[in-house]
Amino acid sequence: MQRKILSKVFAFGLMAVSIFSACGENEEAFSPEEERMIDLIMDMHVAEAAMGKVPDKYKDSLRLTYRTEIARLHDLEAYELDSLLLDVQDDPALYQKLTREAMMRMDSIERSIH
Repeated sequence: MQRKILSKVFAFGLMAVSIFSACGENEEAFSPEEERMIDLIMDMHVAEAAMGKVPDKYKDSLRLTYRTEIARLHDLEAYELDSLLLDVQDDPALYQKLTREAMMRMDSIERSIH
């Protein structure tokens, strides 16, 4: 029961982040692939933040649920999500650029709701 509620809250949060990120203006132009990775990075950070408040005994199963939901929301299989994340992490400059943009967008969203 608690897991279903957490999954629904997480899915709603992911949709909100995706909607707000689509509304923001980019100072720097990103390719469609980079935009997709920025969205994935944002979703992964939201999931990690959500797990920070979960008791340790639930974290492993919840992490798997979040990962599965993130993949589903982005029309990916779990192995495709893992592959994309590994690919971007293999290029430190690109990973830093995309992560920085994801963090800036998330900060912007946070400021807009407070």
